[in-house]
Amino acid sequence: LVVHVGTAGVYPGRARELAVGGAVVCGRIALVAPEVAAQHAYVPGPMPVDVACDVRATRALAKASGLPLAVAGNTLAITSHAAVAKLVARRAGVDLENLEAFAVARAAAVARVRFACVLGIANAVGP
Repeated sequence: LVVHVGTAGVYPGRARELAVGGAVVCGRIALVAPEVAAQHAYVPGPMPVDVACDVRATRALAKASGLPLAVAGNTLAITSHAAVAKLVARRAGVDLENLEAFAVARAAAVARVRFACVLGIANAVGP
C-alpha cells in the first residue's frame, strides 16, 4: 500500500466543510485543466484522467482518523484566478487542488500497488 501524504488548496464553495488547517482522505484523484473546464480543450481518450483510491484503505483511514472524504483535482499549475478556480471546481467536481497526487496514484496503479491519499488543507485556491 502506498499512502501519499501532502498538502492541497481548497476550492471556492468548499471552504465551509473543508477548512484551511484541516485534512481529508481522498476517495478519488482527477486530472484537471482549466482549458478543459472552460471547454476550450479536451483530453484525448487514451489518457487516464481519473484514479480511484483503494476503497478499503480509504475507508479505514477515514474511520481511524475521523477525517472527511474529498475529491482532489490535480492541476499542472497553481490556480491563481478566482473565476478559474470556481469553474474548475464546478465542472470537474473536485474539492481540492493538488499538484502531485495523480502522478503518485498512476505510478501505484502501473505497479499494481494499492493507493490511498491524505491531504492537509494549506490554503484557499485563487488569489
